[in-house]
Amino acid sequence: MSLKLKITLAALTLTLLGYVSAYYMSKQRADDYDLGYKYIHMDGQSLMISELWEAAGGCDEKMRPSLNGFTEDFFAFTGLAYRVECKESDFAAQSSVFPEFDKPFPDDADYYDTRPDVDGDDWMVINRESKTARIRVAMASYQELTFLEFIKTAGFWMVLGGLILSAGLLYLLTAFFLRPIESLRQAAEEGEIDLQTFNAPSELAPLKNTLLSFKNSQASAAELKSSQLDKERYFTANAAHELLTPLSAIKTEVQLQQRLVSDDDMKSWLGELLTRVNRATHTVDQLMTLARLDPDSTPGEKSQTDIAMLLSEINEDFKDVHTRKFVEVKQSFAKQNTVMAYPGLLETLLRNLISNASKYSPVYGVIDIKTEINRGHLMITIANQCERLPEYLVDQMFERFVRGPHEVETGSGLGLAISKRIAELHEAELKPTIAADKQSLKFQLSLPLA
Repeated sequence: MSLKLKITLAALTLTLLGYVSAYYMSKQRADDYDLGYKYIHMDGQSLMISELWEAAGGCDEKMRPSLNGFTEDFFAFTGLAYRVECKESDFAAQSSVFPEFDKPFPDDADYYDTRPDVDGDDWMVINRESKTARIRVAMASYQELTFLEFIKTAGFWMVLGGLILSAGLLYLLTAFFLRPIESLRQAAEEGEIDLQTFNAPSELAPLKNTLLSFKNSQASAAELKSSQLDKERYFTANAAHELLTPLSAIKTEVQLQQRLVSDDDMKSWLGELLTRVNRATHTVDQLMTLARLDPDSTPGEKSQTDIAMLLSEINEDFKDVHTRKFVEVKQSFAKQNTVMAYPGLLETLLRNLISNASKYSPVYGVIDIKTEINRGHLMITIANQCERLPEYLVDQMFERFVRGPHEVETGSGLGLAISKRIAELHEAELKPTIAADKQSLKFQLSLPLA
């Protein structure tokens, strides 16, 4: 919800509360009115009714007056009810609304009192005598205005119209006063307006300066980071390239010496040396791969890639490893397995994951490889059993040069870092899931179907 809408609703709520308070105040007892004024009002009305009665013939049976003008509407407007009783006969006339009392009133003229009616409501009653009759005028001590009666009045529609008009005006005024803040937001966030030349009101000048300083710092930090990344990639690529030549020479010399020597201990030592050289060569290859994976560049064109076929081919390459460790590989593929991807990079990613699963699976372990279709995407899952994972590996799984405990296979600790970078180039996320007992690991990758 926008700020201007919030301010409008808050002001409208306060206005509505004011109207509601005014309505309930109108239902309170009429104790705030001056009793003397009420008495004068009732006395004047009784005198008027007395004169009308006598002018119309009074209690003369031939000319009995009609006071039909004093109807229920008259009571609703004035709050007054009347009753006329003839002195010489039992004839009486009264308005359509007149209270009933348990005890009769005395016949004394100018009698004034307040008493409850049979329903328990208090009434003020005044007596007046005319030539032929006694006139009683009653007024409720308080009068309630129900909500149903209130909405029938012009006041209700004035209130409703005022609320609607207030809401519209408040919304427009809020939008007008918040316009500089909105312009400042656009200048800082969307770049539609130059923040440097933005003419901010004096109240917003400190905020503008803060935003400008933040944007400049952000731009400098981004530029510095980009420069550092370029230098890092350049150094890594050059260093790796320079290391490949001596490593290749060392590997050739070790292999030659293995063929020339006859001593078993020497051959064993040369074999261990060759293993270390191979591991170093693999690390250099991985470093060169990581240096080439620039997240700001596009590595060629995407094409249709059959994931099931690719996984089967990679798994076949690790068949000897699985056989030596008696590892069972379960494969389950969806009916459709073609995705849009960078084939070479995706093969590197999947090969790293399967290689990782093969290294860490215990003897007689199980590797589960499967694909599933979910909302137009192919979900690739590679899971394996493993020794209990240490906490540092759980938290730093995608960090460079981080390797598992008791690692006896050749490895550089760069495979998962490379896999994560390749997933980012595919605008996807490589999600690891570790079991509660930390003895099984699962990686999932989702790619759109072709």
